[in-house]
Order: sequence, then structure tokens, then C-alpha cells
Amino acid sequence: MSYVERFAEKIAPTIIKTMLKPLLVALITAPVALIVIGPIGSLLGDGLYTAVTFINQHTPWLVPTVVGAFTPLLVMVGMHVSLLPLATLSITRFGSETIMGPGMLASNIAQAGAAAAIAFREKQARGRQIALSASVTALSGITEPALYGVTLKYKRALTCVMVSGGLAGLFAGLTGLVRYSFGSPGIFTLPVFIGNNPANFRNALFTVAIAFGLTFVSTYLFAIVEKKTPADTNEPAIKCQSLKSVVTGKLIPLKDVNDDVFASGSLGHGVAIAPEDDLIVAPVDAVVTMTYPTGHAIGLTTATGQEILIHVGINTVKMNGRGFKTLVNTDQHVTAGEPLIQIDLKLIEQEGFDPTVMVLLLNTPADRITIQEKATVTTDDHLLSVTQAVSEA
Repeated sequence: MSYVERFAEKIAPTIIKTMLKPLLVALITAPVALIVIGPIGSLLGDGLYTAVTFINQHTPWLVPTVVGAFTPLLVMVGMHVSLLPLATLSITRFGSETIMGPGMLASNIAQAGAAAAIAFREKQARGRQIALSASVTALSGITEPALYGVTLKYKRALTCVMVSGGLAGLFAGLTGLVRYSFGSPGIFTLPVFIGNNPANFRNALFTVAIAFGLTFVSTYLFAIVEKKTPADTNEPAIKCQSLKSVVTGKLIPLKDVNDDVFASGSLGHGVAIAPEDDLIVAPVDAVVTMTYPTGHAIGLTTATGQEILIHVGINTVKMNGRGFKTLVNTDQHVTAGEPLIQIDLKLIEQEGFDPTVMVLLLNTPADRITIQEKATVTTDDHLLSVTQAVSEA
């Protein structure tokens, strides 16, 4: 999928890329999914169904072990639903099933235990919030947030989930744990394990305790490798990125430009320059991510993800390209000081347009931008700086 997306990004014209790129991706991936991936998935699903049926007939206690261990991998590819017909048939014929419920209960609770352990070990508040909420949803039987948001990030945690889920599933298999009805296995659907045998519900509780306890302890001890950080510091490391001026001229506070959209900061925060030169240059090493047929603006993205919009003039789009010449192409890498746009300053002013150049940071909060205090700048001068935590860079 990523290769198709990059191909579509490359060939789609900039002016209609927003509409054309998703269409190209769909036109390519849909036939591949229907003709190739779909049949392969069907064959694999049939194979899984056959294998589980065989194991259930000869060593039924092993089924919850296998399901408990490998459910995360099955969920990743969507093949866990292949077991549903077999479980449905078992409940219809015998009133209970051991195919999905016991093993998935062990696996789901193991995901919750791993996410809870990572919430305790994670030092960043955002990471703790994600892990803790994922643990709660996994306890409720929904493991995708824990799987994709937590345990796949920490590969050892996924290993702990699979091993502990398998061991808890082994206990469920050896004690003959069965499920009498359907429901996403979790603590709120434990009543589906209540039946004629009083010991069955007790075994379900033991399965939950084993899965959560084993995974929590193993993940807490082994899953997270501490990163070495400088001693005696409690503050996050800060990185500062400097942008040079894109043109020689006088600095103007963005709030003072003669356009309410730019002045309000709704498009982004930054600074404006009254140009005294006809050449607009790159303020920093970056990749050209957007050009306009009219040549009046250009978009850049830095290696640290800063999105920069350089907009020349107010309402100059109405000039339909007269007085503007774009000197670079989309996806081209440029270095600081490299020419981007050649403008005809006299023509812009003669046609009654304001030539003010706006330099906007589209995805950066205003409190992280420090603007140069000089009255005038050249393309060799520092224009503004952006501060960000190193982890964001």
C-alpha cells in the first residue's frame, strides 16, 4: 500500500492531487485485493479452520493454548474471524465452545496486563495515557488499541503477551474451560462462562488472573529497555531550528498585514516581510512539498516535520502567474538560500497589489516561534527560530 501511495504521489499533478491521488490508490489496490489478496486470505482462513478442527478433535486442551498465544497475530491480519463458524457450530450442537472464548479471554487480558505495565513504566505523560486507556479497553475485550498503540511499539511486550496468553490458555485448556455464549472476551463478558458446572466460572477467573499477572510482571521487568539520558536533568531536551529570511526587506508583524486571514494567524503563525528584492529563497534545508501554477506561493517541509508556507503578496493569485516564476519542482530538495521564486516586484506594485511576503509555519504553535527583532533583514540574516522537544524532532 505504501508503494502505491508513493507512486500516486509522484505522478498526480499538484493542482488536482487531493482528488486524484486517492482515486489512483483505489483503482490499483481494489483489483489487487479482489484478485490476489482475497483468494490468498480465503485459503489461509480455510487452512486455519482445518488445523484448529484437527487439534480440537485429538488434543482439545491444546486449542486454548494455541489461540491464547497467537490471537495477536491473527487479529493483525483479520484471520481470527475464521474461527467463528467453528465456535458457532460447537455452541449450536453442544451448548458450549472451547475454540475461541477461553483462548481469546487469555489473550485479551494479557494485552491489558502488558499495556498496564507499560503505563507504569512509561515516563512521558502522553505515553502513560495511551497505555492506560488501551489497558482498560483490552479488559473490556477490545484489544486493537493495546495491540497497535502499545505492544507493537514495544516488541518485547508483544512477546510477553503471546507467551503469557499461551500459558493462561494452557490452564484454561487443562481445566476444561468452556464458553456458553458469545461476547467479546473480557471482564464484562465473564458471565458467558457461567453454566451448569460451578467450577467453570472459577476457572475463568483464574485464567484472567494468570493472564494479567504473568503479562504485567514479565512486561514490567523485560519489555522496556531504559534509554540512557544525561544525568541530573529533569527537563526535556530542547532542539532549536533557525530559519533565515526568504527575501531582503523590512520586517512586519503578521498581525499588521493587510489581509485578515493572514493577520489572524488562522493559516499559521510567522512573520511578514516588505520585499526589496526580486528573489525569494529557501529559509532552511527542506523538501518542496507544494507549488502553485500561479507561482505566488510555495510549500516546504523540513527534516523535522516543520511545514512552511511562503506566500508572496496579497491577492496576487489574481495576477494568474504574471510576475512570478517558480524555480523549483515538487519533491525537490533545496538548501537554505537556494532560489525558489523569481518575482517582478515593480509589476506587482504597478498592478496595484501589495507585495508583502508572508512566511508561515503551518503546524507550529505560536509559543514555539521566536521572531527576529531587527527592523530589516537580508537573506543572510536569521529570521525566526522554532523550539521543540527532541522527541518531536
